[in-house]
Parts: sequence; C-alpha cells; structure tokens
Amino acid sequence: MSFIRELFGSRRPVRRQQEPEQAPTATGPSHALDTLPTLPATRRPITPPTSSTAQLASPFFRLPPELRQQIYRLVLSGREIHIDLRYTAVETTTPHSTHGASFDVCRRWRWRASNCHRHPDAPPIADRCGWGGPPPTACILFNGTSSSSCAVGPEVLALLRSCRLAYREAIEVLYADNTFHVCTGALLLYTPRLLPPAARAVTSLIFQVTEESVWMYADEHLGIEKGLPAYEVLLRRLPVAFPSLVRLLVVVQGSLWRGRPGGGAELSPVYRDAVKDCLLSSMDGAVAGFRRPLVDCVLAMRESAFDRVMVEERAAAEKVELREGMWVQFWRAVSVVRGDQALDTGYWVRGVAPEESELVLGASALALLGRGA
Repeated sequence: MSFIRELFGSRRPVRRQQEPEQAPTATGPSHALDTLPTLPATRRPITPPTSSTAQLASPFFRLPPELRQQIYRLVLSGREIHIDLRYTAVETTTPHSTHGASFDVCRRWRWRASNCHRHPDAPPIADRCGWGGPPPTACILFNGTSSSSCAVGPEVLALLRSCRLAYREAIEVLYADNTFHVCTGALLLYTPRLLPPAARAVTSLIFQVTEESVWMYADEHLGIEKGLPAYEVLLRRLPVAFPSLVRLLVVVQGSLWRGRPGGGAELSPVYRDAVKDCLLSSMDGAVAGFRRPLVDCVLAMRESAFDRVMVEERAAAEKVELREGMWVQFWRAVSVVRGDQALDTGYWVRGVAPEESELVLGASALALLGRGA
C-alpha cells in the first residue's frame, strides 16, 4: 500500500477547489470533498541533469535506451493493480482483509492498493479484492494460498525512486503496461488532483461501478446526484480521466434498481427502460468520447440484470455471442462524426452468469466461505 501512497497522491487534507475538467463539485462546509487529498501544487522537477555525472556514467544508463525499456517492462508491467480512494473510518494493514484493522472516530480519505489476486479464470464481476472482510481473505479465496503477498512488489518503488532519470524513463511504463482496477468514483471524478500527469498514459482499465458510488454515498462522498444520474456522470467521465485507453471493461456491480418506486419484485416497464437507456446512452457517450476506437470495450453486468433490462436489445442485435453457462453478449454499434469523418466504433454488452465464479473457484474455495458441502 505504501507504493500507491508514495506514487499516487498525498494524504494532506485541503480545501475543495473547482476542478479544471468540469468534474462535479458539492456544496456544504462539512462535505467529504472538503478534505479530498491533492497532489502538491509545486512538485520537484524530475528532469535529469544534462551534464555528465556519475549517474549518467553508470553501467545501467550506458545501456541502449531500447534495452533499458525492456528491463523496465520486465520489472514494472504485467500486473492488474487495484487503486482506490475511500472515505472511511477503517484503516487496514493487509490488503483484501480486515486483519490489523483500526478505527478512527471520524472518517477520512484513505488509499487502498494491491495486486489483484483474482483467479485467472474468474471474471472481474466476481472480484473480491476490493471488498476486504474477515478471513478467509480474497487472497486465499482466489489465489488458493495465504502465503503470497498482496502488495505491489517493493522493487517497483525502489526502481522509480532510485533517481530522476529512472523515474522519467519508467513512469509511463508503469501506467501504460498494466491494467488498473478502480472501484470507487473519486479517482475517476477528480483524477487531476489525485494522480500525476503520467496517469493519462493508462491504456487498460477496469472500472467497477459499485452501489457505494451510485446509490449509498454518491452525494455524501462524491458530490453527485445518486441513482441513475450517477451512472451517467461516472461513465461519461472515463474518456476525460483516462484519454489513452485502448481496453476498457465497465463492470456494473450490485442492483441496478435500488430505490425503485413501489419496491415490488417486478420492474415496471417505464423504470426498466429508464435503466436500460441510462446505461446504454452513458456508455455510448463514453465510447464516443475517445479519439480513436477502443480495441476492446465491454459493459458487463450480472446475468439476472442483463436478462431483465437488455432482453429487447439482445433480440434486436445483429451480432450476439455466448459461452454456454458462462456469459452472453451482444454488440452495440456507436457512430461518431468528427468534422467530415464518420467513425464506426462500439462495445459489447455482456451478461455474466452467477455460476461462473463458482465454477472457477471450485468446491474447496467455496467451503472456505461456508458455502461448500
């Protein structure tokens, strides 16, 4: 966790400011955003010295730049990294767990970060890395062992802090060659305050839209209207916060119809259509906001929600794919007109079967949770 705290922000409380990229703000003297962390206004330059020094004469920096880049990629790339900023009273010393948890009288913003230990065959919708909770931890559940470390390797921080030249050459590799997994809205809405400019090089992102961000604490923590409007604000923010994305997976977690009028078991057609239109139009706007078509883009939700909300869209889709017992998806085309050019892009809308996580985890892992035989 110290790796993320060192790299991605300061914990110093500051007064809320107007965001430069039209990020939403909230009013009120005691709002959580009043103490949202921010990067220092002035930062030490990272430009290496131009004169001949011992640093530049070292064996490592005498290597060709192409070889140094290969070394950086071997050390820094190939991870799925969870980074999150939550407004909470709980501090944990172990990622994915309440082990070593401490409680403050007041809530404050806290960073949480770790490598992802999800089973390689499990979809992000089954991910528990951001949940925390008592033993068995998510690491035991998905990695099958309690001996491996969740933390991002110390070699990463050691390399980036070794010297200014190494930092300048390697920082973009860190952001561009890893998949970042975010499951709270603060990092999306207030990116310039929380992440350095190099974060705009992120090419692969998983954004897990939680009930916490859109229903429970949308107004209290993020300064946005809760419910369906929160989906639109969060999704349309994606191309602004991470403009270099090539691969994007948006995972809708939890209930799509929390707080629906009437509270009955069945959705009214009007509300069902409102949910569908909100999700699709918001995702359309996000996809259209990127300067070039994404190589891989998916909007995923649980199969139960998919069947209730997307049944008509699936029936009318020209391209449908399915993996029996695992997921079903249809292609939604998006046309973008820029000047005199028309750009054809789009994304998959996927329904993930709840049984998928059980299939990949196996009976032994489920037994750890008390759900096994």
